[in-house]
Amino acid sequence: PDNFSLSVKEVNLVVRASLITFMLHVEARIASSAGQGFYTIGPCGEELLSAVGLSLAPTDASALHYRHVGTAVMRQLLAGRSVEEIVLDRAQQEIVLDRARGYTVSKQDPVAGGRHCAIGGSAYDFFVTSTLSSQCCPAVGRAQGVAMARALKAPSLFPKDAISFVSLGDGSANNGHFLSALNLAEYSAHHNIKCPVDLQSPIMAIKCPVVFAISDNGISISLKTKGWVHEVYARAAMRKFIADGSDVNDVHNKSKAAVEYARRYRRPALLIFKNLSRRFGHAGTDRQNAYLKSGEIEMAANRNDILEFCKQAVASHSTTWADIYKEFESIQKATEAAFDIAVNEPKITSREELEATNSAPEHTAGRSDASEWEYSKIRERFQMLQQPPLKDGERKAAPEVMRKLMTQLFDEVLGGSSPAGAHAVYVGEDVRHGGYYLVTDGLAAKYPLRMHDFPPDETALVGAAWGYAQAGLAPILEIPYAKYLDCASDIFFEICATHWLTNGRERPGLMIRLQGFDKGTFGGNYHTHNSLHIPPGLDVVCYSNGQDYVRGVRYLLRQTAQAGRVCMSVDCTELLNRRHLYPERMDGFFLSSYPGSEVGGPEQEMGFDDVVLYRPNSTSKAGCGAVIKSDVAMDKIKLVVVSYGNGLPTSLIAVNNLVEQGAFAMDEVLVVDSPYLSSPPKQLELLLQELKSASPTAALVLADICKNGPAMPFSSFAVKLQDSGLLPAQWRAIGAANTYNPLGQLLTFLSPEDVEKAALVVTGKK
Repeated sequence: PDNFSLSVKEVNLVVRASLITFMLHVEARIASSAGQGFYTIGPCGEELLSAVGLSLAPTDASALHYRHVGTAVMRQLLAGRSVEEIVLDRAQQEIVLDRARGYTVSKQDPVAGGRHCAIGGSAYDFFVTSTLSSQCCPAVGRAQGVAMARALKAPSLFPKDAISFVSLGDGSANNGHFLSALNLAEYSAHHNIKCPVDLQSPIMAIKCPVVFAISDNGISISLKTKGWVHEVYARAAMRKFIADGSDVNDVHNKSKAAVEYARRYRRPALLIFKNLSRRFGHAGTDRQNAYLKSGEIEMAANRNDILEFCKQAVASHSTTWADIYKEFESIQKATEAAFDIAVNEPKITSREELEATNSAPEHTAGRSDASEWEYSKIRERFQMLQQPPLKDGERKAAPEVMRKLMTQLFDEVLGGSSPAGAHAVYVGEDVRHGGYYLVTDGLAAKYPLRMHDFPPDETALVGAAWGYAQAGLAPILEIPYAKYLDCASDIFFEICATHWLTNGRERPGLMIRLQGFDKGTFGGNYHTHNSLHIPPGLDVVCYSNGQDYVRGVRYLLRQTAQAGRVCMSVDCTELLNRRHLYPERMDGFFLSSYPGSEVGGPEQEMGFDDVVLYRPNSTSKAGCGAVIKSDVAMDKIKLVVVSYGNGLPTSLIAVNNLVEQGAFAMDEVLVVDSPYLSSPPKQLELLLQELKSASPTAALVLADICKNGPAMPFSSFAVKLQDSGLLPAQWRAIGAANTYNPLGQLLTFLSPEDVEKAALVVTGKK
């Protein structure tokens, strides 16, 4: 046709990409039937959306729905080159082989390494799982992150004019992930208009150049959508474009217009492709005859949009039928050969190989092995009330509660003096005014472009923060109350699985601050939530005091910003402003001085394998204190209590009571503060190993502050310690009551009495 907006070379690229897309699906179905392929969700009927790829710059971010293989193929054909520069045969062979590897779960699949079949693979094409529209909120975060990184002068993967493109199907447009993302993009655009320079609310000034693309084939597996997506279209508060998905010219023009709009105005856009068919069902296992009439199935199968486009291409003198037939044969042979290669390539055969990719390798920063480091500087923290005389003119900061040290730490971080460097940003809900516990009090005035408030939607918040990390930032994400993480559980678990799913190609690099946790009378169960679900790929810590928190979070930021791990700090509310172990004694046990950051190493950072030892004494007001391991006579130990967070004061009080009652001597008991909760720290394992030799009859109590049950970290500790032969003969694991926490009471939380009872039972004294 004379009105073609595509060049001759672009027409031929669309023909090629569409045929590749079709043939890949055909071979995937054949491989499945032969027991050699494991993914059959098909793009058939939407192959012409490959034309969308012509509108995107190579350095634009994309996250594509699993039916939009054609767009992915086009981006791979172009792969950063102009149309004129493409070496077609080589590019074609690489594409079909890599896709065949995904369908047949070959270890050599560049996208998932044999773990899954997904679209993605390049630095700018992000992994998308089968979880409906979970790709949408990170896409909004990437769009905002481009502008944010530029404003902060932080290096970023994306150029300043990059846009974020994300696609989904019409069924997925009902999913909460998409609705959250759409709302966040609308919210960002709305505030950008009204307050473009208001530093009191910088999120309002963040540009959001994201394009949402929805393909509407009228059916969501078996559910007929009956044009519902057009209701979404009508309600969306952003610039909207609609194209006929069977018309390549319209697809190209409208997608180009949407992308250019987002690029020029740095605002979101919605692009819908209508008039699409779904040929051959949703997947190979689909029983279409259970919900469609035979005539409907036949009509969809006989509709061939690729053929119709080929007719147009020939009519426009862009190609000939002979050339198309030659192209088809070439692609068919290349695809068949690719599957023959892929099915014979190695597959993952060991659990160890899978477990090894749960997280990125830990960034040790020159730290010595856990077996060599002797808890240096630990004792200093609990002797600050007996400081040596100061020299003339010297001033020493007064010891502070944990919350004050946390605020100093985030001042250090946002000021660029942490492992996160200039990339650090802090996001959450109500964080600019200090947050619900004043941890960020005063920081927004000092760092207005690094502190950002979000509307109360945790799915959008968590997903966008992930997108910030993908844009090159180092986000610290505050969840206002631990229970609220449940609202974002799907995107949260997806982030944790991403390193594994991509065989380490994508490293999320996100730190989460989970507050509003455990003991308290305010807010009831929803503000004192005390259950922790720790999936593979997540590092969880819970610190008991301010100095450990500062040192530990510095280490967390090294892992997130430099290694790309996903880390979460769980903050116990009761400890934030706690000053004393025994308030009536005014012992100052939980007051700490701020640890300096001038020199790297264990004095300034607390690693995952570090634990802290405590035991009763007769010299301090609190009746106990920290101790280095070399001062402990291991052969005298009869009881070891391991805990973390709020469990530390609970356990120390219990142990002091047992000593006062005469059940144990001071040198017979040891309390271990073990902040790392994802697996037993190496120093804890070394301690138990030595204890087993030095004092074989010593007993162990694992005192967990989480609810007694599967969401209790020490349950997995017990299994792992038993498996490694380190669990003593006499042991018990205890937790809080396995129920919900009532408002105004402390009945359900772990108590000193719980620890005392367990200690007496496990040592045979009761």
